[in-house]
Amino acid sequence: MQRVAIFFLLVAAIRCIALLQVADGQLEWRDSLQVDNDSYLRLAINLAEAGVYGFEDTSGSVTATAFRPPLYPWVLSFGVRDRSVTSLWIGMLHIGLGMWTACMAYLIARQLQIRWLWLAPLLIAIDPVLLRASQAVMTETLAAALSMTTWWLWLKIQPVSDESAPETWPRYAWLVAFGGILGASILARPTFAPWTLLSVIGIAFFGCKCWKRRLTNGLVVALVAGAFVVPWTLRNWQLLGKPVWATTHGGYTLYLANNPFLYDHFRESGPNRDWDATEFHAEQAELNEKFRLGTEIGNDDALSQKALKTIRSEPAMFATSCIYRLGWFWAAWPNLPSHSAASMAAKWAIGAWYVGWFGLAIAGLIQVRSTLRLWLPAFTLAITLSAIHSVYWSNMRMRSPVAPMVYVVALAAFGRGRDRS
Repeated sequence: MQRVAIFFLLVAAIRCIALLQVADGQLEWRDSLQVDNDSYLRLAINLAEAGVYGFEDTSGSVTATAFRPPLYPWVLSFGVRDRSVTSLWIGMLHIGLGMWTACMAYLIARQLQIRWLWLAPLLIAIDPVLLRASQAVMTETLAAALSMTTWWLWLKIQPVSDESAPETWPRYAWLVAFGGILGASILARPTFAPWTLLSVIGIAFFGCKCWKRRLTNGLVVALVAGAFVVPWTLRNWQLLGKPVWATTHGGYTLYLANNPFLYDHFRESGPNRDWDATEFHAEQAELNEKFRLGTEIGNDDALSQKALKTIRSEPAMFATSCIYRLGWFWAAWPNLPSHSAASMAAKWAIGAWYVGWFGLAIAGLIQVRSTLRLWLPAFTLAITLSAIHSVYWSNMRMRSPVAPMVYVVALAAFGRGRDRS
């Protein structure tokens, strides 16, 4: 237990160091915690100050939006002080979520009898993608915590043996918690929705021998998850005129991944990630001027139609681009500039790190194939995110929700045995 405590203190220290910087001889939070590229801080401030989840219009009043999923801005809104979200709140939130993710990894590894389970939280703490994500005001840190919590709850409702046991209220409590965390995950990142569906199907097919009990369990989870998403959907129907269960950002991300300029880049440079998006952004600026006269729903639909037009006009390039985007999603090395020896060294070091752990994860999957139902959340999340981001916009950051799971699966390659920690 002492060794475990030391490792968790090390995890906390790593997370703190990643979010701090030295300026004028003083230790302070990173400036990146106030960079609001995705408007999460803006949404949080408006929610806290005006009581409306939305953006300011030309008159200064806040108009409702569904452009971003609501859970992360809602959590950020608790840290609003004097028309800003404090860096202290963001930093402590990200450190806490990182610690929770590491804790879940340890508990999952212990339940699965991973031999070197104490390594799981440490590996997650130093993962380059997760560390970088924690330095930005984005949903990845929250999504990783939610995905690992989901897996832990899955192991609570999936018996280790296949023997049927009488249902008890504690088991139903775990089912309700499982459905709740899946519903919350969708409100954090809509890409969790297909994973939720597969999780419900998994409950209906795996577990106890009684098929009626399995179907009942699946129904409970589906209803609870839906109870989280339905209010958001009804709110959007009432305020925006359409029952949007996800966001109105999907059209943009689909077009970003499937536009003529990117397809031209793929034709000329293959899967090279150094795409010059100047022409795309110039077109977007023109569209934004045009969209000022339209509705949020209409603008999202218009971008979706432009993306579908590109796909239909070049089906062969679409198929090729899906393969390229899948490669971007699972890329081992970051797309860093190669102007200095330091950046090259960092790129090669990160690449070697991921190649090694990805290889071990494949070996781990082979090792645990006989008990695959216990590992189903990791496997299905990897599949669903890979499929989604082969069509929508993709980069290494998009795999953050499944990144912690990779290490747990990889550690299984070293064998499983009794917990010695």
